[in-house]
Amino acid sequence: MSTSYHGVHRWFLYLFDTSLRRTCGYSGPTPYWDWSRDHADLAGSPVFEESPEYGLGGTGNCEADCIVTTGAFANFELAWPIPHQLRRNMTLITGWFDHEQPQNRTLGPEFVRKSIERHTGDYFSFQHAMELMHNHVHNFVGGDLAGDCPKALPEEDCRDLAVSFTPNDPIFWLHHAQLDRLWNKWQRHHPSNFDAFSGVPLHPHKMNESSYDFDANADHKMPFDVQSVPVAPRKVFDTEAWPLCYRYADEEVTVTDGPSEPTTAASSHGSSP
Repeated sequence: MSTSYHGVHRWFLYLFDTSLRRTCGYSGPTPYWDWSRDHADLAGSPVFEESPEYGLGGTGNCEADCIVTTGAFANFELAWPIPHQLRRNMTLITGWFDHEQPQNRTLGPEFVRKSIERHTGDYFSFQHAMELMHNHVHNFVGGDLAGDCPKALPEEDCRDLAVSFTPNDPIFWLHHAQLDRLWNKWQRHHPSNFDAFSGVPLHPHKMNESSYDFDANADHKMPFDVQSVPVAPRKVFDTEAWPLCYRYADEEVTVTDGPSEPTTAASSHGSSP
């Protein structure tokens, strides 16, 4: 993972939001999940309500490939990257249910606040803090979101397809909208943060990989395969500029603690043109 990661996902969110509006006729706000408010009991978050009207369902039935059987996406049929049903395994890493475990504290409001207030002008270090939060939610939810392949897929085929499963879970979009929101907060916390960028990979063991360009700058294009034309990170720095044209409802509000409510856990992300 390179440190253009935030730009990639900001544009990916924009593409998803645009598709919802143009293809599905959606006209509401794009939601995010502020898991810092639920970190003391992630599994008990209203996001995982089992209601078919407003809940996304809980963990899957892992006697049957961890298929989600509750909530609005129960037994949800998916075609990408192979036909299967939506899966979650929130029992895989039991440490997530202990509030004192390091991974839970990493998602707490204090860690979030420090991540935003520190690393002035240093995008590389900020991204390290963000990757902890990013990975922990993916791994906590498990299943599709963690890139776990269905049992029907041979292990040798899974290696190349695993990451393709992650956007299948609606929580992917809530989670990445939250990360985008936090990047936006950091950008606006200090003038030197706003267009800070680094093309250096986060992990030292990837330093020799030819896919990374150490001379990359904010004008280098990020490839998007069939989903979009290549986009430069600089094009997505400002969420209020064209073509993004959105702002967060709490843009000037400091991250605070306290449990989220079913109607507010997914709050306004903004709207696309």
